[in-house]
Amino acid sequence: MRKVSPFDCVLLNTLPFSEKDFLDDLANTDKHDFCASILRKNSALNNDGAWMFYKPILRVLSLICNEAKKIGVQVVTHAVLNDLKKYTEKYEVITLIAHCRLSGIITKDILNSIELLYLLKNPQNNSQEEFSKMIEYQNPDLLNSLQNDTLELQLILARTLNAIVEKSHRFYMYPPGGYVKDNNNLLHFKKFTRLNLEQAFPGLIRDIPIIEFRDNMYSIMDVISNINEHFSGFLDLTICNSLIFGDTIKAYRPSCLIAINQYQASIDVRMLRYKAIIKLLSYQKDTYLNALKKIHTAFLEGGFNKMKTIEKFLKKYRTIDLAPAGDCEKITLSNSQIDEIKFELKQIRKNNRSYFWIGVAMIIVLFTLSLIIIITNLDKSETLTSVFTAFGCTTFGLISFMIYCWRQKCLTETLITLSLYLQGDTLQTVIDILASQVKSKFKI
Repeated sequence: MRKVSPFDCVLLNTLPFSEKDFLDDLANTDKHDFCASILRKNSALNNDGAWMFYKPILRVLSLICNEAKKIGVQVVTHAVLNDLKKYTEKYEVITLIAHCRLSGIITKDILNSIELLYLLKNPQNNSQEEFSKMIEYQNPDLLNSLQNDTLELQLILARTLNAIVEKSHRFYMYPPGGYVKDNNNLLHFKKFTRLNLEQAFPGLIRDIPIIEFRDNMYSIMDVISNINEHFSGFLDLTICNSLIFGDTIKAYRPSCLIAINQYQASIDVRMLRYKAIIKLLSYQKDTYLNALKKIHTAFLEGGFNKMKTIEKFLKKYRTIDLAPAGDCEKITLSNSQIDEIKFELKQIRKNNRSYFWIGVAMIIVLFTLSLIIIITNLDKSETLTSVFTAFGCTTFGLISFMIYCWRQKCLTETLITLSLYLQGDTLQTVIDILASQVKSKFKI
């Protein structure tokens, strides 16, 4: 994959981009499901309440789309399916903001119940065998007890498969330890989504639209047919519930790289991460994958512990803890070891500089968003209280992170300077002294 800048990137948004879009989508649930899904998840809301729920998310989405456009990203705010085909022919990186509908199984979805029963009893491939075993696991005697009575068979198969598919979809809603209490128990259901069922029994289960664009809902095969077959760039699907269909896209478009997320994405948080990725690429060209990994590592997955830090450097090169008590023998670093030390210190300095400016960018974005929300909600004290609390906690964490990076930078610069002038034994002594000072605070 080649190195890219924001000018090589496209952001395709398929979510409603105005109040009119939102209310129109609610009135056309055959073509749009995202807005209706807000009502399904929040049964106490009416249409106006659903809009108020989405409005702050749209502010974040709109702001970051505008910022991305200013630094060179090709932004499509009302993306239709054909845009996917258009931009995969010309651009290196495509980021899709889309909603994936997770539907269960109803009676009319079973197109040929007799043939389906036969294949469940006599699987022809691994996927069919897995579904057959899952039904037996749920109800050991069910398949043998069913007869070729079309209406009753269709109803029983629909109910049985729907129970399995619903558990599979629940697994993808929240990560383990999240709001779904039994999510760890659902792990063995993860393969049994509606999409996997359709692909395991082609022509026997109705192929339904699952991915929403501004013009309609589309099936996974519709989407795949609109990705250029020669596309060898990067398809970023981390701003939607993408693991369910990402693997299928990869199977049909193996030349491209695809980033997917396993659980349901939080749009505003993911957009903030996207902003940081694009900012990083605007400072220096890099592969999109590397930029994504840096942001992901630094902020989302606790990857801070995996950074190349000065503490880990000191732990690697200190010797004082290893020497026997009372041993006064000098340990002299060779020229090759000193060169290695210089190289590692420069890598630490480079990494910490990137992480520091990522923190600065995130604080600026958070401050701007908070300011907008405060100005537009001056009469809503509860909203302002929530904003101040969230902004304060997040900013404190980011500032602490930046102070840490700055301290790393100062200590690293000092060691780099000393390594230019000190002899091997003296430099080793300095490293040992610094390691003993840092050890108590950072537990290296």
